[in-house]
Formats: sequence, structure tokens, C-alpha cells
Amino acid sequence: MLRSFAVVGAALALTLTLAGAPARAQDADLAEPAATPKATQLCPDPNPLTKQADPGHYFATQTSGDKSPNQCNSCADPANNATTSCAVYNVLRKCGITKTNRCVEKTSPFSKYNIYVGSYLRYALAQITPQTTSCHFVVFAVDPVIGVEDVQHRGEQNFWDHAFYASQKIISPPVDPQLLGLAINPATKRGQHQLHIHIGKLKPGYRTALEKLPRDNDFHPVKANGKSYSGIYLPDDFGPIPGLSPFELVAKRYGEKNMPLEGLIVARSKDGKGIYVLAGLNVTTELELDYSGTCTFPTP
Repeated sequence: MLRSFAVVGAALALTLTLAGAPARAQDADLAEPAATPKATQLCPDPNPLTKQADPGHYFATQTSGDKSPNQCNSCADPANNATTSCAVYNVLRKCGITKTNRCVEKTSPFSKYNIYVGSYLRYALAQITPQTTSCHFVVFAVDPVIGVEDVQHRGEQNFWDHAFYASQKIISPPVDPQLLGLAINPATKRGQHQLHIHIGKLKPGYRTALEKLPRDNDFHPVKANGKSYSGIYLPDDFGPIPGLSPFELVAKRYGEKNMPLEGLIVARSKDGKGIYVLAGLNVTTELELDYSGTCTFPTP
């Protein structure tokens, strides 16, 4: 089914070995940041901005691109909203979120955006740089959601499913499922403080590495394009979408404390019978996708 990567079985929680977060045996250096107490810290609970309970929410103490001063708060925080890291969030607000529509935003500080807003499903598809990289598409949350580490809000919508749907039904030409890669950057490497998933094609080397993963519902070391990951294959009857999402899958395996450091890549298996999820500590996964080619977008 195009609307979902997989038909989910409840038995996933029984078959996965989720207890006891092991270090990444394939690269001890990459495991080190998670073991450093100052790499991530626990956010206040309740959240000081929303006054809502916020247990288990960690933030990265150092970020290379996200300039939001209050990492535990969303772009609804005025101090965060005033930074360039909430620029896309503000562009989406200008486009309108009361109905499904298309718009063009020409005053972005980065580039012209083509945007499709699906208000019912609370996501937006953006063509970030149509003049230069027309096949780089990104799915954004419409409501305030910080990113991979936002434990209370990252699961409010199935953003991975929305990204897959967009890659097949909105983007033209559709991205070949055998080439498709979906990626979210860790908090340490992202530029925007609003949850977003990049849509592109897997770079050379990834498909070979993915297909070598054991099909045993557990995480294993993966090396691809010079990067180190922990990867898992899940057959469609036990896949994480729309049940246990890639966010929750990785969080249950390696702990919420690691989530601000986790970059994720999701891809279909070559035989079309399952999906792969890769998790890499401090990997800028956006850069691990290929956006070459010429793509078009629905006209506003």
C-alpha cells in the first residue's frame, strides 16, 4: 500500500530485544558522545513554556546549526521563533494551515519555497530550492514539533508515512521505491528547529549495505558511504509504520537520552517485503541522500 510502508503487527514489541541499550560495537568513538553526560541533558518537566508534562525529553547541549536558545521549547517560544532556525516554521504559518493548499513563499531567507500544506494530516511538503536542486523535498510538521528528540510530539502524526506518500503521489516523477531514502538529522546537526524529514535517493553503497542486514528483527552494525550506523530490517507484517515508528524503535533500543544525537534513515527493502531503519550517532543524514535530477511540484 502506498499510504504506508508496512502493515504493522502488535507482535513487534514481543520479538524485538529492546531492553539494555548496547553501545555501537562497530565504532566505539561514535558511541562515546552518548556516554558523555554533558552531550545531552534532561529538559525541565513540566515544560516551562507549555506547562505540560514533558518526561523523558532530552536536548543536545551543543548544536552546529540549530540556533534556538531554548532547545527544550518549540518554535512557539518567542526567543526561538526570532531565530533563523524557525524560519521554515514561520513560512508555513504564512502559507495558512486551515485548509489544504499550495503556496509559493518568495521571501524566505534561504530560497524560494514551493509548499503543499496538508492541514488535515498536519504536514507540509516543501521543495526547498527549486531553482538549483529541484528534487530536494522535505516534509515538515505544521504544528510545533522540535525534532527527533521531541518525545511528546514526534508521534502525533505519522510523518514518515506522509513522506513516503509524498514521494509517490505528489512529487513528479515519483521516487523509485528501490532508490528512495528518507532522512532526519540529529539535533546536533540540523539547521531548523521544526521536525522535518528529507526525501531523496540513497547514495551508492547504501543499498548493498542494507541488503546485507540479517533479517532477525534486531539491530546490527552497518557501514555505508564511510558512515557507521546501527540498522534493523523489519518485514512488513512487523514494520514500524504506522505502529511503532522509527523514532520509537530507536528510542526503545538506545534510550531517549541518545535521541538528540541520532540521525535516522528509512528505506524500503529491495524485494519490497520490508523496511530498513538506520540510526547513526551525530550523522548528518540529510547529506547521505542524492537529490540529483529534475523534479516538478504541484503549481500553487
